[in-house]
Amino acid sequence: MCLGHLVAWWVMSARTNPYSLRIRRCRYIRGIRGEGKGKMGRPYFIMSNRTPRLNRRGEAKRPLRRRDGPCQIAGLAAMLRQRSAQSSHPLPLMHARVYHHPMSQIESLFVTRIYRAELNEFGPGVDPDELEASCYGIAEDDEAGQDWCEENGYPGYTSYASLTDLGWRSPIFADVIKALDAHVAAFAEDLEFDLADRKLELEDLWINILPEGGMHSSHLHPHSVISGTTYVSMPEGTSSLKLEDPRSGRLMAAPPRKKDARRDLQTFVYMEPKVGDVLLWESWLRHEVPMNMAEDDRVSVSFNYKWAAE
Repeated sequence: MCLGHLVAWWVMSARTNPYSLRIRRCRYIRGIRGEGKGKMGRPYFIMSNRTPRLNRRGEAKRPLRRRDGPCQIAGLAAMLRQRSAQSSHPLPLMHARVYHHPMSQIESLFVTRIYRAELNEFGPGVDPDELEASCYGIAEDDEAGQDWCEENGYPGYTSYASLTDLGWRSPIFADVIKALDAHVAAFAEDLEFDLADRKLELEDLWINILPEGGMHSSHLHPHSVISGTTYVSMPEGTSSLKLEDPRSGRLMAAPPRKKDARRDLQTFVYMEPKVGDVLLWESWLRHEVPMNMAEDDRVSVSFNYKWAAE
């Protein structure tokens, strides 16, 4: 029987049999083998099946000693291999395996946090219908924004490149900004940012109107800290928000994930917000809006927050 089989058998018996074997290290006299009387030979194992004393309930009085565990055997096996390598008579136990109970520990690191809440959870109440009407009214008057969308092939309308004063143009956008400030502050606290004496402040706020067939390709928001969107109109069948694993460019030769992989292990995650929701994420997270398959417009208001200067 090789040492690997012996150790595996011993570990299993130690868990179920109170009369488990104990292993001790011994030596023999080389003279027995005709190699010189009185000289010490190589170490070896002796198995002892001594029966311990029993109490009235038939249980062993002496518990198993820790030195008889797999770690002790592993140490003896290592010693045997070292002594055998130095000897002219190698032992037949050179390739023994030590079996032990696994002690695995898996944790998640470098987590990507996504914040989701109702816009009206903080700040003054915002009426979605009034906000939608205000978005369309501003879009109709914003000729510079319409021209930019047409020149750049942007489907629908966005005020990203034309307007920077929505909070001044419409009182309801001022209420939206107040609510967003509170949500971003809550998210920053969850992220445990060390902001010192500075705070996160609104940098950009813009309207998005995507008609049927409209989409917004994958992108991120450089030079910002927190980005997000609040949803004004989400008709049935419209597109979700698609988030991409930030490590996608570093997966190297990794195989693809299973289709039914856990949500926190998927390469792409689709968020399905409803009207009145606000989603926040760190600005380095790549995201996109797939094609709007609904007949009606998909209306939202997006924004960036930066770390205020001292």
